[in-house]
Amino acid sequence: MANKSPRWQQTSRDRDILAALDLCPLEAKNLLALSQTFAQPFGSLDRVRRTLKRLQAAGQVQAWRYAVVGDCGGAAPLYYKLTLGGYRTLHEDAEAVPPTKRYLSELSVARHQHQQHLTKYIVQ
Repeated sequence: MANKSPRWQQTSRDRDILAALDLCPLEAKNLLALSQTFAQPFGSLDRVRRTLKRLQAAGQVQAWRYAVVGDCGGAAPLYYKLTLGGYRTLHEDAEAVPPTKRYLSELSVARHQHQQHLTKYIVQ
């Protein structure tokens, strides 16, 4: 479908990731936990991050930083959402339109903490 990288080959795990991101924005650690339900779960957080970077380079996902401190201090964690290309790849329709105007956009800062708690609940 629609992607920026002609070298990107979709795998079943990629499809599982895109489907998970269609539910809600996810951090890498959330995706690691959720991957236990995939046909091929991830073994490490590093592997999740590399896969997300590959999907980001292919134009399937995008990342932003939460405006809150991470669990152990330091940099705020990244959260990932689908791009329009990723949404269309997932739904196998080159003309697919997201349900709302902000569906694929960055979260407003006021929603960051709420979204983190909601995502944590969904992943559990």
